[in-house]
Amino acid sequence: MAAAPGIWRLARLLRRLAIVWFVVVAVFLATVAYSGAQLRPENESGPNTPPGVNGNDTVTLTGSLNVSNGGWYPLTDLHLFTIVSTTNGTLLASGGSPVVTIAAGGVTPVPFTITIALDARSAARSLLTNDAILPSITWANATYVGLFQVEVVVPQNVNWGAPLYGLNVSAGTPTAEANGTAGVPLTVTFADHASFPVDGRAVYTLRSGGSVCNSGALPVATAPGQSFDGTTTAYLGPGCSASGATLTLKFVGSGWALAPLPVVLR
Repeated sequence: MAAAPGIWRLARLLRRLAIVWFVVVAVFLATVAYSGAQLRPENESGPNTPPGVNGNDTVTLTGSLNVSNGGWYPLTDLHLFTIVSTTNGTLLASGGSPVVTIAAGGVTPVPFTITIALDARSAARSLLTNDAILPSITWANATYVGLFQVEVVVPQNVNWGAPLYGLNVSAGTPTAEANGTAGVPLTVTFADHASFPVDGRAVYTLRSGGSVCNSGALPVATAPGQSFDGTTTAYLGPGCSASGATLTLKFVGSGWALAPLPVVLR
């Protein structure tokens, strides 16, 4: 029996190599798909540091998100992007992370920064004095083995604790002074429901009848989870009364300040 022609033997070898190559590629793609399915964020460990607040009423919070890569390949070029909004869709905050690499078979904390603009919008300003449950969406974009893009979308609710929860200023009974002024006790109260301290000064300006009657400041130092109750005395001249007066309160710390908050005297 004559041997098969060389060209036929070469064709058979190429077919076999093609089958092997197909199987190798299929297995590789299956392992990549499996690895991609194992990618998942875990419990957020932040924001967990004191805020950075500047004169533009912008609060910067930092924290970290643990990313689990249970697959067989390292995850490169990972980047987190987060937005936080109100229940009606108004954007309140946004932030993200640096680009990092997540080793295969492990959990890596990915640092992130969120910037909250506490501007004149009522939805944003209310976060200073009111707790809230805020809808949040985090995108995790990454690359497997330098070839395949992976995107994970994580919707979740963020429990926001107000740093000045229940902020209130009450006026006590005036006391007549020898110089003709009236000393009025002003008591500032609030609870720090945030994860960071409120440490600085509460600067107030009291107006009555369209004129500034008094201004001053009260030291504030409140740890997370604690309440503040402090009293100062405003000395009002003739024609100025705490009854019906308006008061603005500005919180100022080391390197930061919040725009004045209007507070109704009670």
